[in-house]
Amino acid sequence: MSVGGRVYWVGLVTAAMGCGGTQLAWYGHTPDRSRRVEVHQEGNAQWLALDGRASRRYRFIAVDDLAFAPDGRRLAFAAEVGEHPERWSVVADFVEGRSWDGVAGLRFGPGGRRFAYAALDGHRWQVVVDGVPERSHDEVDPGSVTFSPDGLRLGYVAEDGGCSRAVIDGVSGPCSARVVGLAVADVASRDVTVVADAADGNGAHVLVGSSPSVNLGSARELAVDRAVQHWAVVERALTGWRLVTDGREEETFEEIGRVIWAPDGRTVAYAARRDGAWHVVAGGRMGPPYTEVEEPVFSAHGSRVGYVARDAGRSVVTVDDRIVWESASLATGLTFSADGARVAWVYKDGTTSVIAVDQDRYRFETAVERTLRFSHDGRHWAALVGSLAERRLFLVVDGHTQLPFDTEELFGSPNGDPGERLGAWVSGELELYLAGRGS
Repeated sequence: MSVGGRVYWVGLVTAAMGCGGTQLAWYGHTPDRSRRVEVHQEGNAQWLALDGRASRRYRFIAVDDLAFAPDGRRLAFAAEVGEHPERWSVVADFVEGRSWDGVAGLRFGPGGRRFAYAALDGHRWQVVVDGVPERSHDEVDPGSVTFSPDGLRLGYVAEDGGCSRAVIDGVSGPCSARVVGLAVADVASRDVTVVADAADGNGAHVLVGSSPSVNLGSARELAVDRAVQHWAVVERALTGWRLVTDGREEETFEEIGRVIWAPDGRTVAYAARRDGAWHVVAGGRMGPPYTEVEEPVFSAHGSRVGYVARDAGRSVVTVDDRIVWESASLATGLTFSADGARVAWVYKDGTTSVIAVDQDRYRFETAVERTLRFSHDGRHWAALVGSLAERRLFLVVDGHTQLPFDTEELFGSPNGDPGERLGAWVSGELELYLAGRGS
């Protein structure tokens, strides 16, 4: 189903169905990897099971719209409850909600306190928050649904009669041609909305709370820190693009990449191109030129920042404005431990992959990029690596211990950013392994 040119629909179970008797249609795990979730099928009926508890039987369960609370304690899924006409319900914590013509964007807020999704009733869309439908709209963008850091407040973008509006706590904002960005804070006075008079972002305005803050020529992207205390907007200038941070204009560049805030909100970093070369700008300081740079990475507390950069036949790893490694090998995937004390990356050496962790090097036939994760205490690490000879993937812990990796579950997993999904998977398996051995 298409709404306003965007596809809003639930997808198909990825595992093959068998015939006769009860079949295991799909299986996965909670985000911490500690509990197994299964979808079973018998005939034309499917049901979901978790921790020995089973849902009632439905015509179809859409596992690619499966949603978990961040701590994995709450679960929601979309289920088809009618065929003629086709009807869908959202089942949250095994409690079935009302039926709709379509549902999309199932999402729990931080802490799992609130739950929301978009629902189609006839030709109108509305967002359902904790089981209560808000007012209906011509269109709702499920991808725009955002929660405040404390998880208690919620906002999204809706369209009515040619007006695009930010809707926060059920209250619609001013009419505009486009809502460029929306961030919901713990208090309404800190909400940030970027609206534009034209669909291409021209004639943009930044609103902090309900008050106009800054007028911009043309806006492309809004980025806020984790606590929604600071904001940055990528704005088109006369000779290129620049960042406007908390109302302050920064330097102009030919192009600006993704904007990243430090977790503590004190520093913003981004990749920027000038005279055909790419630089990383962090804390207002521009690094040296390269042919390409990966997006900057902050440690969890924001105390350190680094990035990988490349020229023809050369890769460098830079941490806190200092090159800590340089080679002709192709490098990627810089990662910090939570406290910032340890750093790791991956590079190619001939036909093999090398995982660099501080001063140590671990060689494998292949390594999946951007899957390396440190344990919560920073003492251990794990990554997804593979054996070409054995045609299999496995988890490696601290460069030596190998743990099995379920590729069948991987390829049947719900949609989403594969790097983030695999990274979370590795992190969960690492913590389970360490807990099991008492480390």
